[in-house]
Amino acid sequence: MTRKTALLALVSILTSRIASAQKNAFNGKCAKRYLRVLLLLIGLPGIISDVHAQTEDIQWNVAILIFNDVQIIDYTGPYEVFVNASANNHNRFNIYTVAQEAIALTTIGGMSVVPNYSFANHPPPDVVVLPGGWGVYAARKEPATLEWIRKSAAQAEIVLSVCNGAFFLAKAGLLDGLEATSTAGVVLSGRLQQEAPSARIIADKRFVDTGKIITTAGLSSGIDGAIHVVSKLLGPGWAQRVANDMEYNWQPESGYVRAQLADMYLPPPYLFPPGLREPVRYQGGTDHWETQTLVETDSSAAQVFAQVDGLLSGKVAQFLKWSKLEETPSVPSTMSRWTFTGREGKAWYAMIQVRAVTGEEHKLMMTMKVARNDVANWLN
Repeated sequence: MTRKTALLALVSILTSRIASAQKNAFNGKCAKRYLRVLLLLIGLPGIISDVHAQTEDIQWNVAILIFNDVQIIDYTGPYEVFVNASANNHNRFNIYTVAQEAIALTTIGGMSVVPNYSFANHPPPDVVVLPGGWGVYAARKEPATLEWIRKSAAQAEIVLSVCNGAFFLAKAGLLDGLEATSTAGVVLSGRLQQEAPSARIIADKRFVDTGKIITTAGLSSGIDGAIHVVSKLLGPGWAQRVANDMEYNWQPESGYVRAQLADMYLPPPYLFPPGLREPVRYQGGTDHWETQTLVETDSSAAQVFAQVDGLLSGKVAQFLKWSKLEETPSVPSTMSRWTFTGREGKAWYAMIQVRAVTGEEHKLMMTMKVARNDVANWLN
């Protein structure tokens, strides 16, 4: 037996025995990858191509949990990423959906979907995806679901949560001592921190990678997280190729994070009557934001302003922790100004104004602005 043949045989024996002993294909996959690096380092380039050929059959099982009221993009976004990566790279991913039972489920928005497998009969996962949605809050209370998450996470190489799917990890105790993120609302409200008190909750990253556990911000952030998983497993070149093929502008270091945008300081639309919820302008950045709403009404600007100002002076101000500033003669009667403290401890200002639309009967424009103190002149 030649030295080359002996080494190849050793690779095969080691990987098969590890995989067999652990009953988990991931360990064998890791052994193959590490052995390729080891052989390169000790100066045996002549057999690297043969070992590489052995690793071409590596296939990662990607288990995507679904449940009633799952958010559609939270599970279909990552699904598309792994399908695309697999189609372009020798079927490297075996993607499947899994639920407590393999029966039809209904997503947010009314899509009907039947999972490929139940908890009892799915292939062993190498990558686990935990999407979000309103259904998370019910599903995380189910003992069978939590048991499956803990067991699958122990088996898997990578666990990816999307949006408020991070609550699954928190409930299972898998965020303890780690950095994590989630959708803007639950991060900024402190709800995820309450669920995982020993975790460090991050508000300024689109995804957080702690090694095995990866958490993403909301909705489309799951696509970024899944592409990042592809990068970890197949390399950054394949990750960018997948993003390009999906016509997705993948910029992992771009800094765009929903929780950092200034509109998070605006009153939620549901706090206003229906006629005051439809914006015609909604623009800004991290230090300012403006929204304009066209209101069709028989009421005067003064009457609508009194209604909105009353809302802001009541529960909305308590919710947002806004304080009203004293008005001066130069301030129009249908405008009010406010101040509050931002997340970073800096002073912010807000204003609201209602005015008639020139040349249009029964139409008013309601403008709301928020701006950090150092750009407060933008409110004028």
